[in-house]
Amino acid sequence: MAIYSEEVQMRNNGSEWSMYKVFDNQQTTATSDPIDVRNALGFSFVVVASVGTTNGVVTVEGSHDSAFTGTWHAFDTLTTLEGNKIYLAGKDFSSAEMPVKYVRARITTAIGGGNVDVWVMVQRL
Repeated sequence: MAIYSEEVQMRNNGSEWSMYKVFDNQQTTATSDPIDVRNALGFSFVVVASVGTTNGVVTVEGSHDSAFTGTWHAFDTLTTLEGNKIYLAGKDFSSAEMPVKYVRARITTAIGGGNVDVWVMVQRL
């Protein structure tokens, strides 16, 4: 997989956020490239289901190693039961589940009736 786009913005307090598009019009099961979240305050996943989407599952996962081939930790699952809708999930580093070094999106159930775009937003100091 590839990162389709990247946007970085600086905030007034000196912190920054980066947004990576990891899936573009995706329908089939797939795993995104890992996104580095070291030195981050937290991350968010944004899933946009197209018009006509009737089902599908996107899982938000994390790992200590970007090349880990075993089962990554599942932070959250986003079930896309409705089209033309935005679904969100996220974690901050005060969570007991954190920190991990890498996160990724995985479509664990194919998207029915439409497709999804998925972004990962990382907030850093």
